[in-house]
Amino acid sequence: MKVEVLTSGSKGNCTAIFTGGKIILLDCGKPVNWTLERLNYKLPYAILITHEHGDHSKAVTSFLSRGVEIFMTQGTFEALKLRKRHNLHFIKAGVEFLIGAVRVLAIPSKHDAAEPVNFILQDATDRILHATDTGVLPKVNGYFTNILIEAHYSEPLLIADLAAEPYHLPVF
Repeated sequence: MKVEVLTSGSKGNCTAIFTGGKIILLDCGKPVNWTLERLNYKLPYAILITHEHGDHSKAVTSFLSRGVEIFMTQGTFEALKLRKRHNLHFIKAGVEFLIGAVRVLAIPSKHDAAEPVNFILQDATDRILHATDTGVLPKVNGYFTNILIEAHYSEPLLIADLAAEPYHLPVF
């Protein structure tokens, strides 16, 4: 899998995973035309949404209307006030699912959102950890060929998180 961070930060988040001729996006926090331009106008096969904040979900409705398969938690769906569509799929932290030949595991995230998750994506050769807007990662075992962490620094939140819950880094 080839990984390309299209944008990261409070003005928008979007990472592209290129695998087997398909594109999987992790979040779509920029307008649809902006995103498609960076993908050379190739429509993504699927989009994984971490949570409902606009810098991660801005283009969800536009991509849904274009028929892209979109995966999110029930809590994110409700927070976005979307209507159910055939190409919108509910996921749960701790439950693995497939997108083509890519195994995806949503992992719980700690963030001020309805039901945030982060993702582990794995195919025959690569394993990717994608974590965004979280101060705490759950313990995950195994190797990773890529680790992507997008976070905001807030010392008071960091101290509160560390006091409430021990900090875990991925175990390699």
